[in-house]
Amino acid sequence: MKKFLVFLSTLALMPLAALAEQSQVSGTVTQLDGGKHQITLSDGQTYNLPADMQGQALKVGDRITITAEKQDGANVVQRIARN
Repeated sequence: MKKFLVFLSTLALMPLAALAEQSQVSGTVTQLDGGKHQITLSDGQTYNLPADMQGQALKVGDRITITAEKQDGANVVQRIARN
């Protein structure tokens, strides 16, 4: 019985793991939009910055690596590292 309950709880959590899928991408910052809190990389993808990351001193031309997560169809930045 105990194994069955563990199995069921694992199945219940699987969809949550899929929702929190993170990806990592490297590129050059080509555009910054402070009003929308977004950055665009050289691959053409736009990433939303959370409010607590607005203090990052990024500028066009910076080479960075972003860890992002899809939230409501948007790429939301979790971490930024300069290359």
